[in-house]
Amino acid sequence: PTDWVIICTKAHQTASAAQAICAATGPHTKVAVLQNGVEHAERVTPFLTPQTPVVPAMVDIPALRTAPGQVDWRGRAILAVQDNAEGRDFAALFTGTFVTPETTPDLTTRMWRKLCLNAPSGAVLALTRRPMAVFHRPGVADIAEAILKECIMVGRAEGADLPNSIVAEQMAAFLAARPDDSNSMLEDVRAGQECEWDARNAVIVRKGLKHGIPTPVSATLVPLLSALHLAPTLPIGPERQFGRSMPPTQRLLVMISVPPVSETPPCQPAFSVKLLTVNKPPEIETAQSTLFMVMSPLIILVP
Repeated sequence: PTDWVIICTKAHQTASAAQAICAATGPHTKVAVLQNGVEHAERVTPFLTPQTPVVPAMVDIPALRTAPGQVDWRGRAILAVQDNAEGRDFAALFTGTFVTPETTPDLTTRMWRKLCLNAPSGAVLALTRRPMAVFHRPGVADIAEAILKECIMVGRAEGADLPNSIVAEQMAAFLAARPDDSNSMLEDVRAGQECEWDARNAVIVRKGLKHGIPTPVSATLVPLLSALHLAPTLPIGPERQFGRSMPPTQRLLVMISVPPVSETPPCQPAFSVKLLTVNKPPEIETAQSTLFMVMSPLIILVP
């Protein structure tokens, strides 16, 4: 057993590390969870004794793997933890390193604030398989804003302090990002690996149901995100639109209407969702893409 176990896996890989976590944990071990999302403790407590202290950490280390063994690090490395005895002990581990540990009296807000970044950008980039330049396509920013507003409402119900001003601030940051900026969701999809759709997007739906808060946009997109790693890697661009026949079954047509932002009260969902089961139109007989963006509304075809 060790003094500390620091879990740095992807959120959905936590269970696969359970045996190693248990083997390294003893009666005096503290467990720090450095992952995305807001459910750090919930993910690891099933593998620990009730007496084991768990220290959730919000990780802010912008980095991107650009090649095998090569990582592009964007210059800051912050680990935020709750300002309590265990949090301060964890922060002390990084004294004299390149990491800046921070203790905060309100870790819940810090974690949900990061989710306000991760949930919209991760979903948009993963589903389109394109970097941040895609936010300038017609209607795309509206989808991100709707996810962001759902995240804010659910986060508030969970106790986070998330003012209305976050909407404008975060959307401005998205639109000001470098066109070729990527994120881990997109890179996982490009690599044919499962992405963190559950920790970054499905959590909004789960917590929304818990508090009775509708999250129609997230609930519509999560099933698509969950299936991305099951599909073969497809080329990017117009050549994706046609080529491979889709199974001759019925399709579920999801239409999401996006009103102008000015018509939407602050932090209210900006989408109305209609689900229609329709026969496959003959003109898309050979369409292989499951995501069609047509200005606004967005039409999603699910085999």
